Amino acid sequence: NGSVDYRIALSDRVALTPAVDARFVDNYFTEIDNYHAIGGYLLANARLTLDVDDHWTVTGSVRNLTDSFYANGALATTTQNVIFPGAPRSYAITAAVKF
Repeated sequence: NGSVDYRIALSDRVALTPAVDARFVDNYFTEIDNYHAIGGYLLANARLTLDVDDHWTVTGSVRNLTDSFYANGALATTTQNVIFPGAPRSYAITAAVKF
């Protein structure tokens, strides 16, 4: 896991903060006899925040930046293996006001 952000002052009232974070998960097995392996993956997210007077913020973000397919979990039985996929790439814009 890792993350980086950097606040850039655009003026004495306005700042811009780009940020990225990532998580790497290596291959792993879902059951005790190591029969069914789940492939590793890298998840990366990015966001850009505009801060005005430390009272108003607007943030644009992207989760799963590379649109990686990954397993959130798995279930292995004697007849089948089921993988629960993680969320695909998604976008968001949020705004906040501090009183």
